Amino acid sequence: MALEEVFENERGTGFGDKSKFNAGALFKSERGPWSTASGQPKLPMDCLEVPNKQWKWVNAWRVDNSTDVDEDGWEYAMNWGREFSSVYRKTSFVRRRKWIRLRQKITAETEEETEGMREMAAHLEDAQQESGDVTSVRFFFLSFFLFLLGEAELNPYPVPGSSRVSFNGFQIRY
Repeated sequence: MALEEVFENERGTGFGDKSKFNAGALFKSERGPWSTASGQPKLPMDCLEVPNKQWKWVNAWRVDNSTDVDEDGWEYAMNWGREFSSVYRKTSFVRRRKWIRLRQKITAETEEETEGMREMAAHLEDAQQESGDVTSVRFFFLSFFLFLLGEAELNPYPVPGSSRVSFNGFQIRY
C-alpha cells in the first residue's frame, strides 16, 4: 500500500481577506498550483495516475485533515518556506492544502481486500461527517493499517481521553 499526496497551492490577492485566495494569483517565479510538500511541480490530482498496471487506486482523493489545518484543510503562511499554521492572519499571503489517495499493488489477495477497504472508508467518512469526531476516525485508520501490517490487534475504540497509541515501544499521536 502506498500513499500518494499532492499539494494544492494558492496566493491571496486581498490584504486581510481570506476569500481572495486563488491559484491564478501565484507568481510565475514560485511554486505552481500543484506541487510536492517542498514545492516541486506536480500534476493536478485529477491527472495523477498509478505508476503502472501493477497498481490500482483504493479510494478517491480526499483532503488530509490529520494535521493542524483549518476546517477546509488549508494551512497558511506569510510566504513559501515559512512555518504554516491552521490560523489565517492578515499577514497570510499563501496557503496550501494536502490531498491524499491510497494505491495498492495488485495481487490475488488484494482484489478481495480492496472492496472491503472501500466499503470501510465510505463508512468511516460517513461517520466522521455525522459525528465530527475526527480523532476516533484517525485512531480507527491507524489501528486498521497496523492490523494489516500484522503488528497490532484491531481495536477501533480509543481509550477515552487519550490521543495516543503504543506501537512497538513508540508512542503514536493520532
